[in-house]
Amino acid sequence: MVVVVLITPSVHAIEPPNVLNQYNSDGSIVRLTTTVDAHTQQRRFVVDLRSTDHDKAITVLKHVQSLSDAPNGDAALADIDRDGIAELVERRFCGAGPNCSYTIFKIDPETTTATKFFEGGYANIETIGPYLVTADEIPDPQKLKVQLWNNGTLMQNFNTDDMAHHIPHCIEWLSSIHVLEPGD
Repeated sequence: MVVVVLITPSVHAIEPPNVLNQYNSDGSIVRLTTTVDAHTQQRRFVVDLRSTDHDKAITVLKHVQSLSDAPNGDAALADIDRDGIAELVERRFCGAGPNCSYTIFKIDPETTTATKFFEGGYANIETIGPYLVTADEIPDPQKLKVQLWNNGTLMQNFNTDDMAHHIPHCIEWLSSIHVLEPGD
C-alpha cells in the first residue's frame, strides 16, 4: 500500500496593512491600521493613540467589517467636528450618489478611549454649488420646489412642504451631530 501525502502551504490571503497617522492639535498622534483578510472575509481597523512620538501606543479601538456586508468599506482619520482631534470615519456601504453609511468614532486623547459619535448616512454632507443664497432671498424655506436631475433624468420632484420634518427641525438635528459653518 502506498500512501501519498501532499503538503501544501496554507494560503491565507492577508493584504499588507495600510497605516495612517494623524497628528492632533494637542500633540498626540492617532494611528489607523487597516488589514484585509480574504480567508476570513474581514476588514480589521485598529486605532492606536500616543501622547507623543516617543510614547508607547495605546490601542483605543479594534473594529471589524465583514467584506460581504461592506465590500467597498474603508476607514480614514478626519477631524469631522473641527476640534483639532482626529476621529475614525468608517464607511460601510454606499448606494447611489452620496448615500453612504458611516460610523464615526470620537477619539479622546485624555481618557484614551474611542466612543461611537455618529452612525448613519450624513457624515459627508457638503455644499453643492456654485449656487448659494442668503436667508433674505428665501421668504419661506418650507415652500421650495426641489428637483434632482441625474444625467438628464428627473429623479426627485417635490416641495419642501411635503417633507416629513420641517426645515428648522432638520437644521436643528443636523447641527446636533455636525458642526455647521456659515454657508452650509
